[in-house]
Amino acid sequence: MKRKSYPQNFKLGAINQVKAGKSISKASKELGEKAFSGNGNKIQNKDYEIEKLKKEIEELKKDNEILKKFHAFLARKRS
Repeated sequence: MKRKSYPQNFKLGAINQVKAGKSISKASKELGEKAFSGNGNKIQNKDYEIEKLKKEIEELKKDNEILKKFHAFLARKRS
């Protein structure tokens, strides 16, 4: 049986919905197609979550450094 192919804009729309926080099954139902193969491949979802969390950790580390520097600046200014 030949796999069904989808236009690029359909695929991007489906991906963007999931990245925006919709569940795979909800996005698939709203698109009116079985837009995602299988059962939502949990391994890929875990990989995506891990990457997302790594980026968030890096952003929080940068924010923390900024706050440390600001705290030091305020401490010097008060002296």
